[in-house]
Amino acid sequence: MQRKNPAKRIGSFLLALCMLAAVTAMPAAATDSGSTQAPAAQAATPEAAAAVATPEGTEAPAALEEDTSGLSAEDLALMEKPQESLTLEEQLHWIDLWETYHAAHGELMAAAEGARKLLISTPAQWQDLAKKINDPDTHDTFASLYYQVTQDIDFNNAETTSIGINGYPFTGTLDGQNHTLRGLNILELRGDVGDSAPVNFAAQAPISVTDGALVKDLTLENLSLSANSKVSAGLIGIANNTTVENVVLKQANFHFHHEVTSGGLIGSLTGTSVVRNCAVDVEQVSSLGVMGGLIGKTEG
Repeated sequence: MQRKNPAKRIGSFLLALCMLAAVTAMPAAATDSGSTQAPAAQAATPEAAAAVATPEGTEAPAALEEDTSGLSAEDLALMEKPQESLTLEEQLHWIDLWETYHAAHGELMAAAEGARKLLISTPAQWQDLAKKINDPDTHDTFASLYYQVTQDIDFNNAETTSIGINGYPFTGTLDGQNHTLRGLNILELRGDVGDSAPVNFAAQAPISVTDGALVKDLTLENLSLSANSKVSAGLIGIANNTTVENVVLKQANFHFHHEVTSGGLIGSLTGTSVVRNCAVDVEQVSSLGVMGGLIGKTEG
């Protein structure tokens, strides 16, 4: 049997290595037009992915990456919806899903406050907020969150339930973003407010009672309030340790059937509460009790 020359074998091996190196170093093939073909799509960087969709955005995000961290089809469908279109409960789940998704991809979320904002853009979402705050079963989950009004809302004089009841106050932030709530007609104290919540309002107002809350940058227009409670107001009935700033009430109509303590903006201001840069324009008042132009009474 003829033995092969070792020098030839080594030469063939070196030639093969050179050819492999040349293939590896070759640029992408040119197209007929002379342009260079784009390389295959690469995974988005954390910064780019974060720009696609974060809980601060309200637009429907782009298609999710293939790695969806084991999310269900229902969760994926929810994540692709604009946050503003969801109920408050769905919004909380939407935020949780995006936080989980970003964490799984090694990405940083926005600041905690910015990442946990719930959006209010319709009368139904406002009423949903009242139901969640007033129901003892859901109060602790929703009472202290950050809520943003994202556009002017017209309630068309439909009866609206007050937010907050005795023992279950609103304790979060309501940021109006300089939008207007128009045509609120505050419901008289009757009827159910939740599956397990009693009718136990502290006062009659768009927000019945607050504790440690912040309400800011909001206008209420054409408010109607027909009150039969002991305390009533155009914004907050009883504000305890609460800050109210840059809020305007205009063209309001108040009708008080009993001797009540009422204020154009706040019925009773207690604790360390602060009111800044607020104004009231009441168009009509019918009252048997004491009414303050801005605040009915202060305590503490």
